[in-house]
Amino acid sequence: MKINTVFLLFGLLVNSQVFADTKNLFSSQKFSFEYPSDWLDKKSQFPTVQAAVGPKGESSECSVNVKEVPSNVSQADLDAYLLQKPDSADYETTFKLQYNDVKVIQTGNSILGKLPAQVVRVRYSVGSTKDKVYVHSLIFSTATLRNSFTLTCGSTGSSQLIADEIFNKWLMTFNKLIATFRILQ
Repeated sequence: MKINTVFLLFGLLVNSQVFADTKNLFSSQKFSFEYPSDWLDKKSQFPTVQAAVGPKGESSECSVNVKEVPSNVSQADLDAYLLQKPDSADYETTFKLQYNDVKVIQTGNSILGKLPAQVVRVRYSVGSTKDKVYVHSLIFSTATLRNSFTLTCGSTGSSQLIADEIFNKWLMTFNKLIATFRILQ
């Protein structure tokens, strides 16, 4: 099965010293990653989000969502699924169930934690017209026999243009964090 080249390949080729001497290590029993030392640990209100970090005073963050995988699935089946290019229309339909102004920018395949991963880059908004917040996110998804991992890095703004500008400002840092993600189980 042909692996599609993902648009952020450069970020995944960076070695583990991506943040030089100014890095922190987040580590749990299931995964680890490095992030800039001037970023903060951000607590999430969602129980499946097991890590969230981002720059102080900025509307950007990277978070890791972990869910259990059904026991009747093999690693070969998981890998085969993750090697398929994500369908933009399917993702757009799913996002539209919860969000407004959804636009899937790009989909592809890559590696996350040494496993095949699906990648989606998406823009959307949340809230009413008056209080709307715009989002630009990069989402990596992979799975082991025990857990699925979704690593999302994104930015928000009061307009899509502002969200895009903030996202682009942090994109290299997002890529570096993604490159250091390791599954430990």
